[in-house]
Amino acid sequence: MAALLLTSTAAYAADAIDPIPEPQPVFEEPVPERFSWTGGYFGATLGYGWGNADILDGTGALVTSTDPDGVIAGGFAGYNYQFANGVVIGGEASVDYFGVREDLGAGAEFEGEYLATIGPRLGYAFDRALFYVEGGYARAGAQLNQGGATGDAEFDGYYAGVGMDYAVTDNVFAGLKYNYHDFGGDDVSVGGAPFTVDDFDTHTVKARVGFKF
Repeated sequence: MAALLLTSTAAYAADAIDPIPEPQPVFEEPVPERFSWTGGYFGATLGYGWGNADILDGTGALVTSTDPDGVIAGGFAGYNYQFANGVVIGGEASVDYFGVREDLGAGAEFEGEYLATIGPRLGYAFDRALFYVEGGYARAGAQLNQGGATGDAEFDGYYAGVGMDYAVTDNVFAGLKYNYHDFGGDDVSVGGAPFTVDDFDTHTVKARVGFKF
């Protein structure tokens, strides 16, 4: 009788122990991948430019000063590398139609032709927004026209500026940038008469759209 009682008690105790539930899998939401600006890119620009220059005659005397302005449009290409801390380094080259011009009176005109730049960039990325500074070598072409005669001038100098790009998608970005260019001067012959375009500098503001790959 005692043995039967002990057996029943043991069986009851065994039944009273709840089975240990199996652990349920934990589902974690995937962490979104951070956007990176690393890679090559190219695009197009449209903007406005304005500047200043002095026109000197063959003796170095000031003939007139000019403040040309107008539309600029062109293209650019470059490469960026983004570090883990958000710092972005790279380089960019651009070529623009330089539509700045001014009527100097008496049948004379100063007119820009092209504007080209190449140089490094340094920036910081806030995810899809990239803020940067840049600078480097700049070259421009312009014409001095008078009485049906034309003289071409070529200018070498430097540029510096700031800008911001925003990645609309993983491949398409849009931005806005400002540049200052200092070209110094160049001698030009118009109809056999010597002139110098001196202290030529310009400012540009450009909207841009690009493709990153």
